[in-house]
Amino acid sequence: MTNLDFTFDDDASSYLPLEAQLVSGTFKPTTNTFSFSYPPPAPSADQIMGAFLGSFKGTEPNGVWNLYVVDEYPSDAGIITGGWTLTITTAPLALSIAQSQTNAVVSWTNTVTGFKLQATPTLSPPAWTNVTIPPVVISGNYVVTNAATDKAAFFRLAK
Repeated sequence: MTNLDFTFDDDASSYLPLEAQLVSGTFKPTTNTFSFSYPPPAPSADQIMGAFLGSFKGTEPNGVWNLYVVDEYPSDAGIITGGWTLTITTAPLALSIAQSQTNAVVSWTNTVTGFKLQATPTLSPPAWTNVTIPPVVISGNYVVTNAATDKAAFFRLAK
């Protein structure tokens, strides 16, 4: 196998194959469900079972990362030549609002999914409700056009 690229995403549809030939693709975070344990200094199986990338939400991705690879089948051999690369992509979420004639146009990047646009008339205390107007995609952004009123409105994205 050469030049494989794996993308790990909590929302992917499948897991990395554990007993089949590896192919490039997008997979859910995958842990070995067998009784095999990686030798130190790798974390133990109970430290990584059930891991989700979402657990890193709100944390700083910069720092030292380690890759632990074990070939548990003694009848074959393999090496990682040329090194490996880890790229962490944090989805930027930019929410903006603009006036268009008598409308308030709220937009955000469509590279992130699962967010609902919410509105409240006041921030003390806020009473957030989902905006019922479905977003449309325009120029790579989700866009919701709301009729502007003379009352204040505050918007946020919630997941």
